[in-house]
Parts: sequence; C-alpha cells; structure tokens
Amino acid sequence: FIPGFEDALVGHKAGESFDINVTFPEEYHEETLAGQPVRFAITIKTIKEAVYPEVTDEIAKKLNFETADALKAQARTNAEDAVYKDNLQKAWNKAVEGATIKSYPEELYNYKLDGFVEYYVGYYKYMASMYGMELKDYVGMSEEEFRKDIEKEGREYVNSYLKEEMIMLSIVDAEFGRELSESELQQKIEEYAKKEGITTEALKEKYHEKDTKTNVLWDKTLVYVYENAVVVEETSTDAENSSAE
Repeated sequence: FIPGFEDALVGHKAGESFDINVTFPEEYHEETLAGQPVRFAITIKTIKEAVYPEVTDEIAKKLNFETADALKAQARTNAEDAVYKDNLQKAWNKAVEGATIKSYPEELYNYKLDGFVEYYVGYYKYMASMYGMELKDYVGMSEEEFRKDIEKEGREYVNSYLKEEMIMLSIVDAEFGRELSESELQQKIEEYAKKEGITTEALKEKYHEKDTKTNVLWDKTLVYVYENAVVVEETSTDAENSSAE
C-alpha cells in the first residue's frame, strides 16, 4: 500500500466512512501518479480477527498426529527448515550481488535467449489460437515486433539466469568439482522423490539425469556459500538506511 494508507485505517470501526489523504511515492511504477497527492474515499465493511484455538490432542489427531506435542514438534521442524532455507537464499543473494561477470559464453547465451523467445512466441500463438485469432491481432503488433519485445525481456532473464549459473559452476569447480558419487546422487534422488511424493523410478522418468545432477550441484553450492558466509549484525544506522530505501 501507499505509505500512510494502512496507518490511516487504524482506529476506525466497521460501517464507518471517511477520507484518506496520502501521496504516491516518487518512485511509483505509474509515472503519471508518482509524487502526486491522492484522496481515497473509504468505507470499512467488516473487521475480522484471526483467533487460533489451543492445540490439543484432539485437534492433533484430526491432523493425523498422535499428540499435540507431536504436532508442535513437526511445526517447529518445519519452521526451522523454512528459516534455514531462507538463510541459504540470503547468503546466495549476497554472493551474487558481490560478483561480476566479465563476459558470457556467446553460444550458450544465444541458446538460452533463443529458447526463451521461442517459448513465449509459441505460448502467445497458442493463446491467440484459443480465441480464433492471429498472433498480430492478439498482441497488437506484428510477429517481428513482438519477437523484439520478447527478446528485450529475454536478455534480462538470461543475464540474471546465466550469471547465477556461472557463479555456481565457478564455486563448484573451485571447491568440490562436478563429479558426484553414485551414493550421493542416489541419496539426493530419494530426497527429491520424497519431497514430490513420488517413487525414485518416477522421478528418474520425470527429470533428465543431467538436470538432477545440476540440482544436486546447486544444493551443494548453496550450503557451501551459507556455511562459509560471514554474518554481520545489522546496526541501527543500517536499519534506518534500509527503511529509507
């Protein structure tokens, strides 16, 4: 929401009507509204509050847990896992921010870009056909113009995607190599299959072995970066600058 909007709702009651006067941020995505004052005419229809019941053995059994303690233990495990994954991603994001790609492999870059363009052109052609339309009528421009537009978006995607992949492979080559033992690969296949709720055989049929190996390398890289990251406590000045940004 626009800064100040939610704060202005506090203290009002259901059924009450009032105005809110706020200003769109200078960096607002719609340029015609950026920095402009605006008045919202508000009517509060309802006010709801989430009320959570006490976790009892009876409730736990309805959720397929033997006891309330078992349910709480699983909830804690899930929460710890979510925090761990979030920290993995934060450490990786910092690594990517601090890295610079001098150049991209031209053949690989063009391969990824062409694949992106062909996928979306094909998708929009399919959508147009669903409405009995030609692509140019559906998107409002010729196929050549549309391809150029898609290519612009594709370059942004490929730049970001390839940057991360190249950083990942650089870390892999420098620290532990791309070769995976049979036991390591099998362990990961079992882990991935369990997460998807399918058998290992079904997973092997669903994904190419090369893609599975790449996923394993990604997992190893994220863990390596996280375990070797230096955690810096945020100061009050950093927090203020972050809020201002």
